[in-house]
Amino acid sequence: MRGSSGVRYAFFVGKVAITVGHWVQPDPEGDEHGARVEIQRMHESRGRPFWEFKEVALREPIWRADLFTWDGGTPGNWDRAHHHLDWNGMEPIERLWDEQLARDPVGWTDAQLSDIDKLLRRGGSVDLVGGVAQSEVDEARPHIVEAVRRSMHEELATAATRPPSGT
Repeated sequence: MRGSSGVRYAFFVGKVAITVGHWVQPDPEGDEHGARVEIQRMHESRGRPFWEFKEVALREPIWRADLFTWDGGTPGNWDRAHHHLDWNGMEPIERLWDEQLARDPVGWTDAQLSDIDKLLRRGGSVDLVGGVAQSEVDEARPHIVEAVRRSMHEELATAATRPPSGT
Protein backbone atom coordinates (compact mmCIF):
# COMPACT_ATOMS: atom_id res chain seq x y z
CA MET A 1 0.00 0.00 0.00
CA ARG A 2 1.28 3.44 -0.87
CA GLY A 3 0.54 6.64 0.97
CA SER A 4 -1.06 7.58 4.21
CA SER A 5 -3.11 5.22 6.29
CA GLY A 6 -4.87 5.48 9.61
CA VAL A 7 -5.45 8.70 11.48
CA ARG A 8 -4.01 12.00 10.25
CA TYR A 9 -3.53 14.79 12.74
CA ALA A 10 -3.77 18.52 11.93
CA PHE A 11 -2.71 21.51 14.01
CA PHE A 12 -3.71 24.95 12.74
CA VAL A 13 -1.43 27.70 14.00
CA GLY A 14 -1.70 31.20 12.59
CA LYS A 15 -1.48 30.95 8.82
CA VAL A 16 0.02 27.46 8.70
CA ALA A 17 -1.10 23.91 9.34
CA ILE A 18 1.15 21.23 10.74
CA THR A 19 -0.04 17.76 9.78
CA VAL A 20 1.18 14.37 10.97
CA GLY A 21 0.34 10.91 9.69
CA HIS A 22 1.56 7.43 8.97
CA TRP A 23 3.11 6.91 5.52
CA VAL A 24 4.29 3.97 3.41
CA GLN A 25 6.54 4.53 0.39
CA PRO A 26 6.97 1.31 -1.63
CA ASP A 27 10.44 0.62 -3.00
CA PRO A 28 11.72 -2.55 -4.69
CA GLU A 29 14.85 -2.45 -2.50
CA GLY A 30 12.75 -2.22 0.67
CA ASP A 31 9.75 -0.12 1.62
CA GLU A 32 10.16 3.15 3.51
CA HIS A 33 7.59 3.77 6.20
CA GLY A 34 6.94 5.79 9.32
CA ALA A 35 5.59 9.22 10.20
CA ARG A 36 5.30 12.19 7.85
CA VAL A 37 5.21 15.72 9.31
CA GLU A 38 4.29 18.60 7.00
CA ILE A 39 3.94 22.36 7.31
CA GLN A 40 1.81 24.04 4.67
CA ARG A 41 0.40 27.51 4.20
CA MET A 42 -3.26 27.63 5.16
CA HIS A 43 -5.84 29.42 3.01
CA GLU A 44 -9.26 30.23 4.50
CA SER A 45 -12.36 31.40 2.67
CA ARG A 46 -13.37 34.98 3.41
CA GLY A 47 -16.56 36.97 3.07
CA ARG A 48 -18.99 34.22 4.09
CA PRO A 49 -21.61 34.75 6.78
CA PHE A 50 -20.25 33.85 10.22
CA TRP A 51 -22.61 30.87 10.56
CA GLU A 52 -21.24 29.10 7.50
CA PHE A 53 -18.28 26.73 7.63
CA LYS A 54 -15.01 28.26 6.55
CA GLU A 55 -13.33 26.47 3.71
CA VAL A 56 -9.72 25.66 4.61
CA ALA A 57 -7.20 24.61 1.98
CA LEU A 58 -3.59 23.49 2.34
CA ARG A 59 -1.83 23.86 -0.97
CA GLU A 60 1.57 25.47 -0.49
CA PRO A 61 4.20 23.22 1.10
CA ILE A 62 6.81 24.86 3.33
CA TRP A 63 8.60 21.97 5.05
CA ARG A 64 8.26 18.22 5.38
CA ALA A 65 10.00 15.62 7.53
CA ASP A 66 9.74 11.98 6.51
CA LEU A 67 10.61 10.00 9.62
CA PHE A 68 11.09 6.74 7.75
CA THR A 69 12.60 3.42 8.62
CA TRP A 70 13.72 1.12 5.80
CA ASP A 71 12.87 -2.56 5.34
CA GLY A 72 16.27 -3.11 3.71
CA GLY A 73 18.16 -1.92 6.79
CA THR A 74 18.86 -3.28 10.24
CA PRO A 75 15.85 -3.61 12.57
CA GLY A 76 15.02 -0.36 14.35
CA ASN A 77 16.83 1.81 11.80
CA TRP A 78 15.80 5.27 10.66
CA ASP A 79 18.04 5.07 7.60
CA ARG A 80 15.56 6.81 5.32
CA ALA A 81 14.64 9.66 7.69
CA HIS A 82 15.04 12.93 5.77
CA HIS A 83 13.38 16.31 5.26
CA HIS A 84 12.45 18.65 2.42
CA LEU A 85 12.65 22.44 2.03
CA ASP A 86 12.42 22.97 -1.75
CA TRP A 87 9.38 22.31 -3.94
CA ASN A 88 8.27 22.26 -7.54
CA GLY A 89 4.59 22.90 -6.91
CA MET A 90 3.60 20.14 -4.47
CA GLU A 91 6.51 17.87 -5.44
CA PRO A 92 9.66 17.91 -3.28
CA ILE A 93 12.88 18.59 -5.19
CA GLU A 94 15.49 16.81 -3.08
CA ARG A 95 15.94 14.90 0.15
CA LEU A 96 18.00 16.54 2.87
CA TRP A 97 19.80 14.25 5.32
CA ASP A 98 20.79 14.98 8.92
CA GLU A 99 22.66 12.59 11.22
CA GLN A 100 20.68 13.77 14.26
CA LEU A 101 17.41 13.11 12.42
CA ALA A 102 18.43 9.49 11.82
CA ARG A 103 19.53 9.08 15.48
CA ASP A 104 16.46 10.62 17.12
CA PRO A 105 13.65 11.48 14.67
CA VAL A 106 11.17 12.54 17.36
CA GLY A 107 13.62 14.76 19.25
CA TRP A 108 14.92 16.24 15.99
CA THR A 109 11.39 17.08 14.84
CA ASP A 110 10.54 18.69 18.18
CA ALA A 111 13.75 20.76 17.99
CA GLN A 112 12.86 21.95 14.47
CA LEU A 113 9.44 23.11 15.66
CA SER A 114 11.06 25.06 18.51
CA ASP A 115 11.97 27.79 15.99
CA ILE A 116 9.07 28.18 13.57
CA ASP A 117 10.45 31.39 12.05
CA LYS A 118 13.67 29.58 11.10
CA LEU A 119 11.65 26.80 9.42
CA LEU A 120 9.52 29.36 7.57
CA ARG A 121 12.62 31.22 6.35
CA ARG A 122 14.38 28.02 5.28
CA GLY A 123 11.20 26.84 3.55
CA GLY A 124 10.97 30.05 1.51
CA SER A 125 7.95 31.56 3.30
CA VAL A 126 9.68 34.71 4.51
CA ASP A 127 6.39 36.63 4.37
CA LEU A 128 5.07 34.45 7.23
CA VAL A 129 8.05 35.10 9.54
CA GLY A 130 6.73 36.80 12.66
CA GLY A 131 3.15 35.97 11.68
CA VAL A 132 3.03 32.52 13.27
CA ALA A 133 3.28 32.80 17.04
CA GLN A 134 6.02 30.58 18.47
CA SER A 135 4.05 30.47 21.74
CA GLU A 136 1.12 28.82 19.90
CA VAL A 137 3.43 26.34 18.19
CA ASP A 138 4.99 25.60 21.59
CA GLU A 139 1.52 24.98 23.03
CA ALA A 140 0.83 22.48 20.24
CA ARG A 141 4.29 20.83 20.25
CA PRO A 142 3.60 18.18 22.92
CA HIS A 143 0.50 17.14 20.96
CA ILE A 144 2.42 17.15 17.66
CA VAL A 145 5.15 15.01 19.21
CA GLU A 146 2.50 12.60 20.53
CA ALA A 147 0.96 12.43 17.05
CA VAL A 148 4.41 11.62 15.63
CA ARG A 149 4.87 8.86 18.21
CA ARG A 150 1.42 7.44 17.49
CA SER A 151 2.11 7.47 13.75
CA MET A 152 5.42 5.70 14.38
CA HIS A 153 3.69 3.26 16.74
CA GLU A 154 1.15 2.53 14.01
CA GLU A 155 4.13 1.68 11.84
CA LEU A 156 5.58 -0.67 14.43
CA ALA A 157 2.18 -2.33 14.96
CA THR A 158 1.63 -2.94 11.24
CA ALA A 159 5.21 -3.91 10.31
CA ALA A 160 4.70 -7.49 11.49
CA THR A 161 1.74 -7.97 9.13
CA ARG A 162 3.30 -6.32 6.06
CA PRO A 163 4.36 -8.74 3.30
CA PRO A 164 8.04 -8.60 2.32
CA SER A 165 9.01 -5.93 -0.23
CA GLY A 166 8.50 -6.86 -3.85
CA THR A 167 5.69 -9.36 -3.22
